[in-house]
Amino acid sequence: MEQFEEEMEQSLKRPDGTYLIPLEDGVHISVLKIPNGFSLFSEVIEMPKENEEDVYYQSLIANLFGQGTSGSVLGLNDRGNLLTLSRVVDYNV
Repeated sequence: MEQFEEEMEQSLKRPDGTYLIPLEDGVHISVLKIPNGFSLFSEVIEMPKENEEDVYYQSLIANLFGQGTSGSVLGLNDRGNLLTLSRVVDYNV
């Protein structure tokens, strides 16, 4: 991550130890080092006010066996208003 920071020419490390990688305005990926790898997390979209059930259904289908997310997991933030995408990458695989 330190090399990536040098290439980006900015500090990406936050006080809590996570790294925040900007993708575009308002969109970023949080990277956290864990004992045997790292985890990735991003808030993807704001949950729609209408047809919310359709998003839930499609998220469940995408999560099924990790087939629609390539092993990542779609979920909701703690307030339930943002769809999130997370993944744990284990070095021991």
